[in-house]
Amino acid sequence: MDYHDIVASCEEDLDRYGDSFQGAGWTKTEAAADLRYDVMLDLLGRRTDVTLLDFGCGTARLLDYAERVGLAGLGYNGLDLSHKALDVCRAKYPARRFYDIDVLTDDAGLPVFDYVIMNGIFHWKGAMTQSAMIDYFRRLLVTMAGHARLGLAFNVMSTHVAWQRDDLFHLPLETATDIVAASISRRFVLRQDYGLYEYTLHVHL
Repeated sequence: MDYHDIVASCEEDLDRYGDSFQGAGWTKTEAAADLRYDVMLDLLGRRTDVTLLDFGCGTARLLDYAERVGLAGLGYNGLDLSHKALDVCRAKYPARRFYDIDVLTDDAGLPVFDYVIMNGIFHWKGAMTQSAMIDYFRRLLVTMAGHARLGLAFNVMSTHVAWQRDDLFHLPLETATDIVAASISRRFVLRQDYGLYEYTLHVHL
C-alpha cells in the first residue's frame, strides 16, 4: 500500500457523502472541519494579497470557508490527485486554477506560491507502516517547501490521546519538529490549542 491508496480512500468518502465535511474525510462535525480551516488560514495572517496552494484540496472546501469569512480575494489554487474531486472544484470555481500533479513523481510543472496549506494530508495512513508514512511525510514536506516562498502549514494526529487508531498517523511532536527543523526551517509555530486530537505546524521560510 502507498499514498495512492490514500487518494482512493478519499474518493470513497466523496462518493458516499458528496461535497460535504464527511465527503472531505472529516468524521465529527462541520464545525470541527471549519476550525481546521481557520487554524490553517492563520498562517497567512488573514491576508488576501498572497497566493496560496491548497495541497490535497479535495472539493475546495477551504476556499468555501475562506469566502464565508471574507477572504474571497485570496489568490487560491488547488491541487489534488482525485479527478472526481477536481471535477467538483472546477464546476464550483471555473476561474480558479486546479492542478493534477503527482509531485513525488515530477513537480516541475507546479509553480511557487507564497503559502502552501496541507490540511488533512497526514491524518490517515490505512495499512501503511509507520516508517513508510514517516518517509512519505518527510518527502512530501520537503518537496512542497520548495514550492512555498513564505511558509507552509500541515496537521498531524497527536499522540497525546487516550488511545490511538492503527489506521491513523499519530506522530510524536518531537519527530515532526525534528524533521521540519532539519529539512525545512527552524522557524515554526506549533498549535495544539484548538481542542482537536491533532496538532498543526506553521512553518515560516
